[in-house]
Amino acid sequence: MTPESGTVPDQGGIEDRRATEATHHVEPATTTVDAANSVCPTCGHDAADLDVEAYEALKAAKNSIIRRQSVIDGYSDAFARVWTASAPTTWRRSIRSLINAGLPRSVMLECARVALDSDRIDNERKRFVYFMGVARNRIREMDGYALERMLRETS
Repeated sequence: MTPESGTVPDQGGIEDRRATEATHHVEPATTTVDAANSVCPTCGHDAADLDVEAYEALKAAKNSIIRRQSVIDGYSDAFARVWTASAPTTWRRSIRSLINAGLPRSVMLECARVALDSDRIDNERKRFVYFMGVARNRIREMDGYALERMLRETS
């Protein structure tokens, strides 16, 4: 309600904006008739210009990124549930490096328990560094085993 007139302003513009945001970038058209009616209301991009294969590839890439992030989140959540010591602010990046190196979640949790149970570490800040060292050693062991196995299979 505006104080000057005592009336409620027209809300049509707000609804139109919400509708356009929700439908931004229409899917590629399958026929020329569809193409004439499938222009993005926000940017004016004509869906007929989109390559259907490229669109599908982008959609698959987006889904892959979503799945990958879900894996990273699950891995990080598992670590956070087990790790009771202090960790650096960049611990998620370190955990992601273990994922990228191929360390299974169960092995990562085992490495965390080894670091947490170690009596050799007297400084909480060093405990995370010790954990990363244990994890990297396990990665090296796994890589060495995989290389040995590959060499045995090829000879």
